Amino acid sequence: MSNLKIYKASAGSGKTFQITREYLKLIFQEPTAYRHILAVTFTNKATAEMKGRILSELYLLASGQPSQHLDTLMSVSGIPEEALRKLANKILKSVLHDYSRFSVSTIDSFFQRVVRAFTREIRLHASFRTELDHRAILEEAVERLFLGIDDNELLREWFLDFAEQTLQVGQNWNFKQHILERGSEIFGEAFRTFDEELIARMEDKEFLADYGKKLKMIAEEFDERMADIGRKAIALMTSHGLSPESFKYGKTSFASYFPKLTEGKYEPVRGY
Repeated sequence: MSNLKIYKASAGSGKTFQITREYLKLIFQEPTAYRHILAVTFTNKATAEMKGRILSELYLLASGQPSQHLDTLMSVSGIPEEALRKLANKILKSVLHDYSRFSVSTIDSFFQRVVRAFTREIRLHASFRTELDHRAILEEAVERLFLGIDDNELLREWFLDFAEQTLQVGQNWNFKQHILERGSEIFGEAFRTFDEELIARMEDKEFLADYGKKLKMIAEEFDERMADIGRKAIALMTSHGLSPESFKYGKTSFASYFPKLTEGKYEPVRGY
């Protein structure tokens, strides 16, 4: 039985590089090993990156180009460079022609496959579908968040800032609903594409508070820049005796967008 290897490292320190090397070492010792290697990641983005790295390195080796893994693979396999590059070409072709068995998937996709393989044994219908009750988990998390307001000054300040922002944009005073809407974003694929270091620091309340302030500053600068563009456009039209109605489509012309910019409203104009 092989030894268990654990790699612990922060974002950007080369985890993907090291895991790619370990994968290559396995398939160069046994060219068909890719059919039996279990490789799982957290996100679809990481899955695509891992597959791309492995195929890219195989291509570099097969095409005679420099590779950071060449010396290691020669040492592990005991194969000279020329023979190893020929083997890389053979492995690359095998993987591409047998791509469905080149398995690098997310953890949730892997468990879906496991459950689906045993649907008969666990008495599930073959067309079953797994759904997670994200809403229940999120609601409990928000309830706990509210319970911590009295004892957490930073959290209290965050709520006050959030309330102020909510009122400024004319939304209702339903704190819980707004927080639930924002919190639901963490279950989406878009959230998973964030940098790993940022996600890892989500529990650092001081970091989040500072990060929120920076985002707010960026948003305010953007609003002011857009408002300035709107004011200049209106002034230019006025100096030439023009109004939004002077253009094609009248009140719904592109020019009707400028007053909206001065008010911080970015709804698209019909037809544009």
